[in-house]
Amino acid sequence: MRSLLDSVIIHDPTELSLRKIYHASLLKIIREGRELLLPPPDRNVCQWANDEAYIADGNSITGKYNSDRTPWVEEIMEAIGKPGVKQITIVGSAQIAKTTIILNTIGKYIDDDPCPGLILLPIENMAKDFAEQKLEPYLQATPALRRKITKGLQKNKKNSILRKKFKGSFINIGSAATEQSYRMRSVKYIIIDDLDSVKMNIKEGDPVDLARNRIKSFWDGFVIVATTPGRYKESRGWNEYEKSNMKKPYVTCPHCGYKFVMDWKNLIWDIDRDLLKRIIHEDKTTAAYRCNGCAVLITESERIKMLAPGKIEWIPEHPEIKDHYGFWIWEIYNPRISMAEIAGHIIGARGNLQKQETLVNTIFGLPYKPLAGEELNPLKLIDHRSNYLDQDNPLIPEGVLLITAATDVQRGGEDKPQRLETEVWGWGRNRQSWLLLRQSIPGSIKDYNQTWKYNDAILEMVFTRKDGVPLQITRMAVDTGYETQTCYEYIRERQERGVVAIKGSNNYGAPAIAKSVTLVDQGQVRLLKLGTQALKEDIFNCLQNVDKAGDNYIHFAECFCDEEYFAQLTAEHKITITSGALQYQIFVKKEKNGANEAIDIMVYNRAMMESLLPDWDKLEQSINRWKDANPDAVRNAGRNLFTSVLDTNGLKPVHSNTFRIEINETARAKLAQRYELEIMLESLRLLTDEEKAFIENADERDEEAQIEVRKIFARINDVLIGRDAGRMRPTNNSTTRRRPIRQGGNFVKNY
Repeated sequence: MRSLLDSVIIHDPTELSLRKIYHASLLKIIREGRELLLPPPDRNVCQWANDEAYIADGNSITGKYNSDRTPWVEEIMEAIGKPGVKQITIVGSAQIAKTTIILNTIGKYIDDDPCPGLILLPIENMAKDFAEQKLEPYLQATPALRRKITKGLQKNKKNSILRKKFKGSFINIGSAATEQSYRMRSVKYIIIDDLDSVKMNIKEGDPVDLARNRIKSFWDGFVIVATTPGRYKESRGWNEYEKSNMKKPYVTCPHCGYKFVMDWKNLIWDIDRDLLKRIIHEDKTTAAYRCNGCAVLITESERIKMLAPGKIEWIPEHPEIKDHYGFWIWEIYNPRISMAEIAGHIIGARGNLQKQETLVNTIFGLPYKPLAGEELNPLKLIDHRSNYLDQDNPLIPEGVLLITAATDVQRGGEDKPQRLETEVWGWGRNRQSWLLLRQSIPGSIKDYNQTWKYNDAILEMVFTRKDGVPLQITRMAVDTGYETQTCYEYIRERQERGVVAIKGSNNYGAPAIAKSVTLVDQGQVRLLKLGTQALKEDIFNCLQNVDKAGDNYIHFAECFCDEEYFAQLTAEHKITITSGALQYQIFVKKEKNGANEAIDIMVYNRAMMESLLPDWDKLEQSINRWKDANPDAVRNAGRNLFTSVLDTNGLKPVHSNTFRIEINETARAKLAQRYELEIMLESLRLLTDEEKAFIENADERDEEAQIEVRKIFARINDVLIGRDAGRMRPTNNSTTRRRPIRQGGNFVKNY
């Protein structure tokens, strides 16, 4: 063909250009026709990658791909597409070339065997990042792929960031957590990357099960699952690996010839200790591997020779499983990462549980097993609930001498919205405590009218004891760990009312309550730091003794405390940490993502009580003086003249057996109106018997009756103006109070 065209004598330059175009077009037609007529090359993913793949610029190694650089991936890629193998699961460290395996698989099936494919990552943003930062550069760097991806994308919309069209088929890239990624798609292969990070919010089922259903139309279809494992028994990737033939990489000792799987526990280095066995110095540069067989130390250079191409042998634990291949490997098998680097990671994680979990997952490639420790039984605590407070009897126990509150600011997530979680606790002699209110306030943390407005309503609530003594919250803690500045703005104007900014410290040995406050927000807000470990130890001891009423006994109201509450209260357990010759105990979550608001809020409330330095004798004497000065209040104690804030009329209960409430939009205005009515009526005792009877029987829906009620309040208010104006301030020498009692000292004075 070339000689025929060359033999034509062309004098016009325009004709010469046309000849070149014709020549190129003809060659392209011949090449594409040949590709369509000839069967695809008989080569696996590894062979294709070594023949065709290129590594894009921006990586540590660029240019022509060579599997000799990562020899452990060869058998993994050879298993992809193997007849009869329906699933391949790859679990291990973060740096084991999982992305390389995925890219080479995509490239092989675009080039040699065009077919529909689906690539899934945990969330859509990660899918876009993979497409833009990994896949697109790879396709452009590899000539065999670059010419096959459809061009003119902006015009015909055949291609986009998340959809790659090529001759013969396509691949889609999406989120494994969205139902749309699986619908109406039958594909030959599905690759799920980072399975353990996929949040389970798909109604149809597990991502891997959904993936298996989408490949059924292809007799040779397969699923690839690649992930770094999470926590033991929670890791879906590790669960899939345990269903496979469980292949592990064996190497041969250069000294004794013994075959073994390298274990991180056999990685050793020089450690200097003092007489108490405490670590003084560690030299990671001396790191070496102790053979599992002969115990001779294997040096860095010997390790690299052990990992040369063809030296790693993948041996399955369950060879009888033929349709599901599983591969596990960790970072020590990567010759580009030294044993000294791995030793440095281990040293850096010592004594830090969070770093240890990251170490186990991302370096060792194993699921993290939290240390077993002492824990509380939630079922035992449920059995000790009582009915000291309920909707029909909202009067609080006479043993309550002091009231605190605490608010935990929750960022929310897919399952729960942003919200405030607030609890009110009553305290009595010998630190007995009673839960008086548990309230969830959903809404934007930055919007006062959605959330904080109703926290103010709780702050100003009046709690009446069974003997008629009205009490208010003396001190309220607000955790400032989330939306810190918004919290400061709320607290700033309410500090004189007893609202305190707090920040918890999880460090072992930190004092339960700091000896002094820290000024924040340009010196306008006083921040109290709490040692949560010490406070949890105190609470843990109290909860272990629920069978014995007495000092430090914690009373739980049945109306507020359901199974969810006790699950949160017992979400942490106590474990023992060893550092050299020293041992200490700390509290950690049993489950990484387990909710623990209840225990946190109990910690904050206990801290507020302790920060007041309560003198129980003086508190009781103050209440007795109030009772002597207000005999009518004591005589009418059982009559409950106020409409309870706990009334669920117009509000949606969270649980059928409780009146812990979610404030919905239709009830917000009504709640605020009712609150104002309650505070005024409970605070003022200058009512005649006729007025009391009228107010008790007044129908809230009767506008005329409500007008008369307001007139009564206006008359009483006129009497009190000048004699009892303003909010009652806490003082130590108060003898009588017409307004509700707010026990305790002044925050500024105490600190």
